[in-house]
Amino acid sequence: MDAGDDPEPPPGTPGLEFLDDPWAVRGFVAAQAARHGVIGNRAALLVIAAGNVAEHLVKEGASPATVRVWPLPEALICHFEASAGNAPAHPPPQTLRDRVEVSTVGATTTIRLPRPARPVDSTGSADPLGPPGPLGPLGPLGSVRRPGGS
Repeated sequence: MDAGDDPEPPPGTPGLEFLDDPWAVRGFVAAQAARHGVIGNRAALLVIAAGNVAEHLVKEGASPATVRVWPLPEALICHFEASAGNAPAHPPPQTLRDRVEVSTVGATTTIRLPRPARPVDSTGSADPLGPPGPLGPLGPLGSVRRPGGS
């Protein structure tokens, strides 16, 4: 993937301009991921990768920069644009390269979080909820203990 391969963000895509606060970037990316239906561990991967890119841009003196997040059919895009003339001298490290795709072209760094493959049920169609199982929201059903008793 090349950062230049991704389309521009749709009109009206919210952005956050940051100078030296990677934590603000992490919060913004987490909120945008949730807005687009990405939660839990997948959101955490994107937030960690975005925080790493933001820290790198600050360390390299490539801020102020703007981050935007938008969905594509095949991935959630997290796009960083350093201000004119502030491209980092070195691309950010790809610490999560087995989970997310990171590319840098000039002053633009793009993180692509691919959508997971949908599980296929016994009829051969994709089950949007995944396979059924004995897990409830907190773990195996029946494993929740109530305070003061059984």
